[in-house]
Amino acid sequence: MVHILLQGPVPYVEEGLQDRIMTYSIFSGTAVRKAANEGRAFYLPCTLANLDSLIGKGRYFEPDVAIFKVRPHEITHEYSLGLSVEAMHTAIDHAKCVVAELDASMPFTQGQSIIDAQSIDYMFVDDNVKKCYVVPGPDFDHLPAAERRIGELITKYFIRDGVTIQAGIGQIPDAVVGTIREAAYRNLGIQTELYTDGMMNLQKSGIVTNRKKKQHMGYSTAALIMGSPELYDFVHMRAGIQMRPCSV
Repeated sequence: MVHILLQGPVPYVEEGLQDRIMTYSIFSGTAVRKAANEGRAFYLPCTLANLDSLIGKGRYFEPDVAIFKVRPHEITHEYSLGLSVEAMHTAIDHAKCVVAELDASMPFTQGQSIIDAQSIDYMFVDDNVKKCYVVPGPDFDHLPAAERRIGELITKYFIRDGVTIQAGIGQIPDAVVGTIREAAYRNLGIQTELYTDGMMNLQKSGIVTNRKKKQHMGYSTAALIMGSPELYDFVHMRAGIQMRPCSV
């Protein structure tokens, strides 16, 4: 199994299964990190921008099967990769077998998340499909003092009107986004791997307009979306948020 971030239980990394299923993780969650620390899984240090270059014939990973979720469009009947694009198109293009699971609980995102039906070999349709993993949004009003102070310093010295921002996972990125919101800068842009509840709040408040971006002007660009049900409702069918692979 080759994957980026997996949320929730990952039963196949449990002790005793490593001789049957070996996990290679580019981005490790809690369960996979524990298995890697105990020598039952592999962590592969890799920048996300270089991930595409590892996948394909004669490369580090030659995928036999690509497995992922899709959300169908109610009108056009297109399929969207939804919350995660990252390196999926490269995996799909090189896999011998492509399997998709229909998930109507996942938002339909736009941009390079669209995948044509001809690229899918098998489609799972299941009324009891497990819904998308939900991550509670950050509590900006109760951030730890140290993280808030770091966020204030970054916002003060590095943020100005018109800049494009990228933020990752953790309390310090949350603090930066929270203090940006309080400072009420104007015409910010988003070009990020991860799009979060905090970025949604900046966009809802009008702080993020993407009008000053040098690339993808007018759009928030992301490769991964992770957060609350409110966030998933916000990005659903929203043309102002465009998904792109990590190579972009």
